[in-house]
Amino acid sequence: MPRPLRSNPKTKHQAVELRKEPTPAEAKLWSQIRNDQLGVTFRRQHAVGIYIPDFCSPKAKLIIELDGSQHLEQEEYDHERTKYLESQGYKIIRFWNNDVLNNIEGVILAIIHTLEDREKNMTKRFEPPILKALDDLYEKHRKKIKPLYPYDKKTNAIHLPDDIVADLKFLLLAGNKVEALKRVAELTGAGLRISKDYVDNLMEN
Repeated sequence: MPRPLRSNPKTKHQAVELRKEPTPAEAKLWSQIRNDQLGVTFRRQHAVGIYIPDFCSPKAKLIIELDGSQHLEQEEYDHERTKYLESQGYKIIRFWNNDVLNNIEGVILAIIHTLEDREKNMTKRFEPPILKALDDLYEKHRKKIKPLYPYDKKTNAIHLPDDIVADLKFLLLAGNKVEALKRVAELTGAGLRISKDYVDNLMEN
């Protein structure tokens, strides 16, 4: 049986034209995720049916959209796009152009988190080297972010607001210790060892 067409010639032509003139935000994000930098292949302006997402990873079934793109202007149209793309098994995440331009490290971390979640839920899982690459990239980008609640480097003490502590305890109750560890490391700038001590203490109290 012949393989069904992924898209039609008109949509593919539109995708080619859109690739020629990326917005500043699209260009900046593309420089960070192209060439398998996150361990999976992303394609820019990749046609899916009659729609053209900004960035698409067919293997991870992940689509990244940037606010301000040409196809996010009409709410009804966007709703139909989202409904169709999700029906094809894609997870869609969106970022403001301003976030990409001014907080690219935070955007990359959010993409890495989403890729990890996708891996957990996919029938065909990513290869182990890809998972290691995601962990390495998380650590690399975490170190570049100015923490919101820096830990005390003299005593290794961590002090977080009550609402964040409550969120961390919820994650632990749900059995998601790894996510709690990463959240603490990201918020405080502490290494994984110090973050682990803090999380272990939360689990005991």
